[in-house]
Amino acid sequence: PPAFSLVPADALPAAELHAAFVQAFADYVAGPFVLAPAQFPTFLARQAIEPALGRAAVDAEGRVLAFAFVAPRPS
Repeated sequence: PPAFSLVPADALPAAELHAAFVQAFADYVAGPFVLAPAQFPTFLARQAIEPALGRAAVDAEGRVLAFAFVAPRPS
């Protein structure tokens, strides 16, 4: 069986995606990225991120291993 599968980012519970995001930036050069769960939807909207276009790699238990956000820009 594959080690992971790709799923649309918006198919994940918001809390799991938020936790993966915070973990990904835990050792950011400017310091940890502090973002409360309640602020996450506003952050995504401000960055013009469309979760339905993003993908997350999840393991067999559904844990997020990696993710990619997509923020379409006008041509």
